[in-house]
Amino acid sequence: KTLLELPNNSGLENFSEESLIITDESLIAIHEANFGEKNYAFKIPFSLMSYQRIEFPKINFRITDASEVEDSLKFYAVNYLWKGDEAIFPVEDLISENWGIGITNKFGKDLERIVQFRINDAKIELTEKPPIYLKLEKKGRNWEGIVKLDNLGFLIITDKHPSTILGFVPFEE
Repeated sequence: KTLLELPNNSGLENFSEESLIITDESLIAIHEANFGEKNYAFKIPFSLMSYQRIEFPKINFRITDASEVEDSLKFYAVNYLWKGDEAIFPVEDLISENWGIGITNKFGKDLERIVQFRINDAKIELTEKPPIYLKLEKKGRNWEGIVKLDNLGFLIITDKHPSTILGFVPFEE
């Protein structure tokens, strides 16, 4: 009964708000491409009658899904680069420059990792927690879903590329 149209933050065709998270007071829609100088997520009241832009950090490559928001207002997101999207995204990778790169991520153009964010007042920011790099296979995988399993790790799932895959990613020590 209620439709709320959101503007396209990146202006890229076929890129949109890919993730939707719930806080105690609202929904937050996160765009999948956040490599511009000013990036926003949309804070939406449960009535779906309006939205407010909130700052989102510059993060290269796609955000394809986000986990449930914890009591600490932290959540995790899948951050993914498929080598076929190289021309769309900037070359530099601010997260890798800060934390280094996963062992198997050094050898290819694909990148698959899980990063942690925190909702802080009127913005979302990266936390100081290092990313969790996924072990790359010969073909890149389009991880489209993530669920946090208590303190064990994550269930993640791909769409049809390269096939439907359900995986478990333990928390790293």
